[in-house]
Amino acid sequence: MTVAALAETLGIKAPSLYMHFAGKREIEVQLIADGFSEFAAALEAAGPALTDLGRAYRAYALAGRFPETADLDAAWAAGLAPLAYQATACSASKKPPVGPSSASSA
Repeated sequence: MTVAALAETLGIKAPSLYMHFAGKREIEVQLIADGFSEFAAALEAAGPALTDLGRAYRAYALAGRFPETADLDAAWAAGLAPLAYQATACSASKKPPVGPSSASSA
């Protein structure tokens, strides 16, 4: 997101943002902090069961945060594909997968 896009969303001119923030980095930090606060509140309001947390997480993630045209199912599948591959590799070999981070250096 650009500062101009953020200002437009807020209904103000971009230079007005700098009356409240020292620079773009400070704006980004505040947006991230606000997002984490909202997310924490959503999880804290969930019930005690892990499934309650899962439902709260999903509801938070889907609450108007993506364009209507976003293919979230495809994104989810693409994100899970590497995990499924790793799980299959581990099950087939009964050992952890070997990769750059786990290879021993001689």
